[in-house]
Amino acid sequence: MFRTLAALIERRGDVTHAFGALDNWHFLTTLGRRPLVYTAVVPSAGPDLDLWRRISTIVVESDRDARSVIHAGVAPSRVRLVYPGIDLNRFVPSPPPTGRFRLLFASSPASVSEFEPRGIPLLVELARRHRDVDVVVLWRRWGNEHEAMHALRALRPPGNFSIEYLGDREMPDVYARAHAVVCLFGDGFGKSCPNSIVEALACGRPVLVSETCGLAGLVEQSGAGLTTSRAVSDVSTRLTELRDRYRNFNARDTATAHFDVRRFREAYDAIYDDAMHDTRAVDADAIVAASEATTRGA
Repeated sequence: MFRTLAALIERRGDVTHAFGALDNWHFLTTLGRRPLVYTAVVPSAGPDLDLWRRISTIVVESDRDARSVIHAGVAPSRVRLVYPGIDLNRFVPSPPPTGRFRLLFASSPASVSEFEPRGIPLLVELARRHRDVDVVVLWRRWGNEHEAMHALRALRPPGNFSIEYLGDREMPDVYARAHAVVCLFGDGFGKSCPNSIVEALACGRPVLVSETCGLAGLVEQSGAGLTTSRAVSDVSTRLTELRDRYRNFNARDTATAHFDVRRFREAYDAIYDDAMHDTRAVDADAIVAASEATTRGA
């Protein structure tokens, strides 16, 4: 059905734009009848230059991903770095809350299999080591919630570890109640630019991210927060440093410089214009036809 719809709809546009992982086989073997702009929001598990050749422009959301794609053999002229855009008039700074230090994690797992790569056991242990810090996980009602709650209870989280639901609140209100935001994704897991980190920076909240996160380099270089390995001792040390240096981070400035939605739109306007003038696009139908023939043969 997807192939049929793509064949009917794709030719009606000037440019096709898709978002996903660079190893998203069902997208990349189906699309490409028009110049294809592909935004890699999730790192690729492995390069596939033959699959990528139909893409006019590969857009990445971190400098780490840009280096990875170029190292895999993609010409630098086909790679663009565009950070996600955010409405800086909606996500605005507010004074930090009073009372105990609150560390927020706003990317709950969809299943038990995601506990480890999302860093849930790490957060539980971090709360155990820092009883004077409240570790708060914003939990979404998705996936098998009953199974996830059972697995969470099995970790025996201490009293300063808690889950919250969004309810009727807006996300800026959630960030306003936290001092800092944490994301300890494992290598190759999740978005290169997690929404919670981008939004937290816009709200003036410093962040603590794992070194495997695509945004780690920007966070460290811009002074928007700290990076850490996924060893609990290192996370603990960096959390202490985050608290000690809390007033010295410039989270909002980093968001303003890199995540303004107006700059995001301007970048994609230029990318679309370049894609429409890509001489390789004249062979797009042939590329798709060859791919479909190969798929049928397999």
